[in-house]
Amino acid sequence: MNWKQLMEKARELLHQAKALMDENQGDDWTQERENQIEALLNESDEVKARAERARRVETGMAYFEDPAAPPPPLGGEVPPGTMGQGMTGNEEIDAVTINAEYKAVFGVYLVGGMGSLNVKQVEVLQRGYVEADRKVLTGNTGVAGGFLVAADFRAVMVEEQAARAFLRNLVTVQPCSGEFLEMPTVEAPSSNAGIYANGIVFTWVNSPMDEDTGDTEPEFGLMRIPMHDATAKTRLSINMVNDAAVNIEASLPRWYGEAWGLQEDYVILQGTGRGMPLGILEDTDITGTHYVETAASGTVGADDLIDLMYDLEAQYAVSAGWVTSRANLKSVRKLKDGEGNYLWQPGLQAGEPDTLLGAPVAQTPWMPAISAGNYSFIYGDLKRYALGERQRITMTVLREKYIEQLKIGYMAHIRVGGQAMIARAFRVLKIKA
Repeated sequence: MNWKQLMEKARELLHQAKALMDENQGDDWTQERENQIEALLNESDEVKARAERARRVETGMAYFEDPAAPPPPLGGEVPPGTMGQGMTGNEEIDAVTINAEYKAVFGVYLVGGMGSLNVKQVEVLQRGYVEADRKVLTGNTGVAGGFLVAADFRAVMVEEQAARAFLRNLVTVQPCSGEFLEMPTVEAPSSNAGIYANGIVFTWVNSPMDEDTGDTEPEFGLMRIPMHDATAKTRLSINMVNDAAVNIEASLPRWYGEAWGLQEDYVILQGTGRGMPLGILEDTDITGTHYVETAASGTVGADDLIDLMYDLEAQYAVSAGWVTSRANLKSVRKLKDGEGNYLWQPGLQAGEPDTLLGAPVAQTPWMPAISAGNYSFIYGDLKRYALGERQRITMTVLREKYIEQLKIGYMAHIRVGGQAMIARAFRVLKIKA
């Protein structure tokens, strides 16, 4: 199936689930029927995820395809004739030139991902780092080691699917050139907070007016967001890197990128502000003032979500959305409003987000569970969170440092900082104890 057919299948599964839910109103709801509905919803989510992956592959192939010599996908199956870094054994290998070119492309990929590479750069990344004494096994030729190559061997890395990281695309990313990201602020007096954006207020006067009548001044300040360092290091056996049928070095940037994306999501939500960015759920200006507590202990009801949504000022609600976990969403997706309409609505088009009370829902594993004392839902304008970026993720290959251990080291490093710029642009739902 192509991605459009998969989306149609996901839509049909949702319609089946909705039909079952509509048939079972009131007290005749059974556990068996609930399990059937849950199975349909889960299958719909899985098919929708497959459709999105298929759509991304189709889009990516259209961008990178070169009819004359299509490059193999990163981390995918190695086409015939490309085993051994794409060398046939008949070419004169200038390892120094090849490796210099590879390192340059490697850095571009780390910063911008596959979308930043042209077709030639993708081929260079696929070829990988060449060792001068690398040996190539040629199939069907005994003296070249061909009989040591299994006939049905597939050079594909088997790995689990990483959780999805997404918050970078929703917050404000601001480049920074120093130890702090400094941002001037202007605030309204506390008596006008939530309505006026600054200290300027008009005064109605009678003519003639006094000289000082209508005086008004903005309140200026300075926000300083400190930068913090994060690193990750991996050591691999030289023999494994050299002998592996898949290009491990070409996969490392993706693995580091996935790991950092998830860690970045974590600190945006739960960073302590001590040696790392300050997260939304750890910001006492938000959790201490701008929260709504559930009516019942240890659970979330429809009224709680409605109360949270409408506690946010209208000027921030225009661009607001929800952040919660998949497990939390599961517990509220059957809730209805006073008119009998489901609060949760699935996105039926590829790339379209699910909605809760009409606002988009972002799912992340880092949101706390629905449990007494936890903040399990965020509703707000995530663009009001600033992620300062002093240095994007870079990767260093340590070929000499661990040579006595016959290993190669790889180290990734990044410098970022972050915190909410405007606390009142966020609301959090606190689960009553």
